[in-house]
Formats: sequence, structure tokens, C-alpha cells
Amino acid sequence: MDAELKKQWVEALRSGKYEQGQQYLQKDDKFCCVGVLCDIINPESWRSAVGSIKRWEGFVDTLPYGVNSQIGLSHTSEAHLIDMNDKHEESFETIANYIERNM
Repeated sequence: MDAELKKQWVEALRSGKYEQGQQYLQKDDKFCCVGVLCDIINPESWRSAVGSIKRWEGFVDTLPYGVNSQIGLSHTSEAHLIDMNDKHEESFETIANYIERNM
């Protein structure tokens, strides 16, 4: 993964700027860990989807096709992070620690 983007992502997860949510990149002004990454990459790409759900580059719950390879994040790593955020409800701090150690 791009070192500068990784640093920005970890800092954003720890910043307190983002309230954590589950299942969607952004819903009710809450973000999943991957939604935070999207906001760092291009905060101008958010659009309304349904209700309070936002879409980023047309997607609501994963990175758009091709973004993974552009930033050096494997689909397996993305899926693991989504599981940490949604299924296991790990904190942004725990996820940031994982990203630092493993990506």
C-alpha cells in the first residue's frame, strides 16, 4: 500500500473526526474504516444514495473496482478490514493498529 496514503488513513482513523458506523461506507454521517479511506482519497466523490446512505464513486459498501489496485490494497485485505469493522465491531484504533502492522 502507498506509504503516504497509509499514514493519512491511520491518522484519520485515530483523529476522532470520524464517527464509526457499520455496513456502509457512509450512513447517517458515520463511516466504516474503508469509508474513511474513501474520504481521504477524494472527499468530493460522495453522493446521496438512498435515505441517509452515501455512495462513493457509485459504491455504498466496498471500494469501487480498480481502486484497490491503484492504491495497493488487496481485495482480501479490504474484506478483512470490513469484517473487523462490521462483523467484529473493532474500534478504529484497533483497525489503525492492524493497518500499521500488516499493510
